[in-house]
Amino acid sequence: MVDDLALSLFDGHVGDSFEVSGAEPPMQFVLAEAEPLRSAARPSDPDRSFSLVFTGPDDQPLDQQTLTLRHGSLGELVLFVVPIAERDGRRHYEAVINRA
Repeated sequence: MVDDLALSLFDGHVGDSFEVSGAEPPMQFVLAEAEPLRSAARPSDPDRSFSLVFTGPDDQPLDQQTLTLRHGSLGELVLFVVPIAERDGRRHYEAVINRA
């Protein structure tokens, strides 16, 4: 699945909801950012090296783990997500895709 992921796939989906499969109680992530990774040492193809930041509810914290996320038009995505921040009553999680 990771070989199929590209930053351009997420164009137009920032702000969309993703169902976190298997979460009890059920929970939703919202795609907050989809940005290319930048490295001063080595420029990379933004479609192959990028970061996805999701927000989730503050009352359902998750540890870093592999999650299955479901989206209406993107389908099922299996991503390793890491908690990165708590702001504005939401938890923020990041998935980094780096195929450079």
